[in-house]
Amino acid sequence: MMDQTKIILGAETSILKSFLISLTVGLIGVVGFPLSSNVSGFSLIFIGILLGMASLGCGFFTGTLFGMPKRNTTDSSDYTLNNSLVEISEWLTKIIVGLGLVNLKQIPKYLNSLGQFLKQDSNGQSYVDIYAMCILVYFSILGLYIGYNYMRLVLSLKYKTVDDNMLKELVKVNEKLEETKNENEKLKEVTTVLQDEVDVKGNVTKELLKIANKPEIPIEDIQVKSAEIANREDVNESESNIKSYVKNMINNAQKKLEKGLSMNINDPQHGQWGGNAINNERQLSAEVIERSKGFFMINIKVESTNADNPLKSGEIILLALHNTFGDPPFRLLTVENGKAELSLFSYGSFTIGAFADRGKTELELNLATLPNVSEYFKTH
Repeated sequence: MMDQTKIILGAETSILKSFLISLTVGLIGVVGFPLSSNVSGFSLIFIGILLGMASLGCGFFTGTLFGMPKRNTTDSSDYTLNNSLVEISEWLTKIIVGLGLVNLKQIPKYLNSLGQFLKQDSNGQSYVDIYAMCILVYFSILGLYIGYNYMRLVLSLKYKTVDDNMLKELVKVNEKLEETKNENEKLKEVTTVLQDEVDVKGNVTKELLKIANKPEIPIEDIQVKSAEIANREDVNESESNIKSYVKNMINNAQKKLEKGLSMNINDPQHGQWGGNAINNERQLSAEVIERSKGFFMINIKVESTNADNPLKSGEIILLALHNTFGDPPFRLLTVENGKAELSLFSYGSFTIGAFADRGKTELELNLATLPNVSEYFKTH
């Protein structure tokens, strides 16, 4: 980059020196002739300067057209240079060259016509026509030379430098985008692997929870269990009565579950069991023990609040749990020593519903409202 800058500055200085020297030589002729003649010198000087500047400007413009660079782009580049001006330059150059060749014989005639015009305007002063033609030819060629070389040696390099810098920046941006794309692909792959591991662990955990939370009395075995309970010495109830009220409790709990799922799928038992943990001298309570982050053991208990009115031994209590605890998510417990107890594992809080007194008493407990439980348990 530094060497290229030096080249540009050197070329610009060289062209400027050539231009100043040539301009000085030309102005000597423009000013010298009128001062040495008998005509009005200052007016002719002014006309000569105007003619010289016009010729210089036209020549410079034509020279830049001839020197306009055309840059080739590579197939690997994402950046396409705008060659509209180059195409116009080529078009104008061809027109100028074509017209020049066609009218080559007429050029001396045109120069002579201009000279004669100035000669007549200066009252027939001798050599004014030659003076005008010399100014026109000299400054036109000077402008063409300076314009061509300035475009080729200075502006072309500056254009190239700007384009190269732009291409480099675009390449860097494309490389950065490609790196970001690759990183995103890697992150997706890692995320997929982690998600698969999470799914596998989640499925394993769910299966373990199912085993740990296996019902004490499976609903499908209630007939066998009813016969066992009816044959106990401390139970004064027939097998048919036990089957009947257990069946009614299950049916009513199923209706509450269906209604709850339509109202609050995240906690379907909430609001379906009267909202009271204590009712008819019966109490539904629970203790939450956090075994690890996001894994809790819940000890549930149903008992009487009045020692004179205890739960009957052998009575079956129905607990309605969250719908993730099975289909249906019910647990049947047998009252032993005046209470029915159940221990299970959970990811978080939920509402428990319960039937006691053969379905006559409804109890409800939201585990999230228990004291001394973590915020994580309450919100999950």
